[in-house]
Amino acid sequence: MKTLEYTYRVGQKTYMASRAAFIRVPYSTPVYKTYRKGQKVKVRYDPRDPARAVLEPGAPVLGIIAEFAVSAILILIGAAGLVFGFRK
Repeated sequence: MKTLEYTYRVGQKTYMASRAAFIRVPYSTPVYKTYRKGQKVKVRYDPRDPARAVLEPGAPVLGIIAEFAVSAILILIGAAGLVFGFRK
């Protein structure tokens, strides 16, 4: 399994991290295909806790919409099952 590791500096301290994103959709481009060894990247870190960092901040909109749609469909199926199940 290929992994991602990067180092970054905040003030006088150097940090090492391996997280590309807090939320990454399973069908997106694999991390090892997105970033090359030795490539300079922009690191986003939490100013209150600089050890907490990512390369891709935020959540992918398409992933959130897909999760919401699947959840809504499952809720509707469950509600329909309850309604039609009690009619017997």
